[in-house]
Amino acid sequence: MQEFAAALSIPISPAPTPATPELPHNNKPMDILTPARYLSPLASPEAEAEAAASLAQTHDTAAVFRSLLGTWSLERSLTSRLPTHPSGHFSGTAQFLLRDKTANGLKCVSGSAPGEDPEDEGLATEYLYIEDGEFRADNGLVFRATRRYVWRYDEKKDCISVWFVKTDDAKRADYLFHEIEFLPPKGEDAKGWKAQAGHLCIDDFYNVNYDFTFQSVNLKEWNIGYTVNGPKKDYTIAGVYRRQT
Repeated sequence: MQEFAAALSIPISPAPTPATPELPHNNKPMDILTPARYLSPLASPEAEAEAAASLAQTHDTAAVFRSLLGTWSLERSLTSRLPTHPSGHFSGTAQFLLRDKTANGLKCVSGSAPGEDPEDEGLATEYLYIEDGEFRADNGLVFRATRRYVWRYDEKKDCISVWFVKTDDAKRADYLFHEIEFLPPKGEDAKGWKAQAGHLCIDDFYNVNYDFTFQSVNLKEWNIGYTVNGPKKDYTIAGVYRRQT
């Protein structure tokens, strides 16, 4: 790309702002080369607008989704403020298993008319998420804990969504948990990308926060935090996912 641009006398535009995540070996922002940074002086207003929109992107949703593939070690702490729900710590693994897209649950959120196929909405692929490990409660109780979700990436919306699975078939999505919304980075966020989500479950509200940390182009570590409030729930969860070596 650089050679073609030099041959055509097309200069490279400055790196986009805000800065991309820092590289670990020099603590400098990644200087990413994309076609949008090589705009011809003869470009039309439409092409200029498209290039500007491309450079204004502050994250790469598809890169995050793609990097989730595989097995992660998972450490999660639960802090409850109600005596009826004990605090404790979970230690185990989380797997993101790649599979072909499915349509389970999509009609509930897409508003599809009878006869319309939600698979035409352009979903790429999806993961079956499986976590398994041991929970140690502060009251001394120890038990095995496992849970499943379906994670999806919608290419048209450029959005990652998380879905609950059916109680009678833990491989099939049931209904939407939340969609992940990436946040514009601030100065102190230069080493990663932050995101948020929310979910109302009857009277209980789940406030969700994500923090993704990359090493080069690969997701190295990510965190997810929940704050859950409701008539019978008042607790926080902090989970750390680290790539298994």
